[in-house]
Amino acid sequence: IHKAKENGKEVMVIGAEPGFSTALKKACDRYILLPSPPPQEGGEPEGYDEGGDGDYQGP
Repeated sequence: IHKAKENGKEVMVIGAEPGFSTALKKACDRYILLPSPPPQEGGEPEGYDEGGDGDYQGP
């Protein structure tokens, strides 16, 4: 960001909550803050997958 600004470029950063860096907000010229999605009912988000082949039956 600092190199781009040194070269006269306008810097825009896009970030999401939670955890969007305050330092990034202050370093750039403009930023877009995306809100966090509302919590989904039922636990795991849709499409959530822990990996593996899905055939594991446990001990």
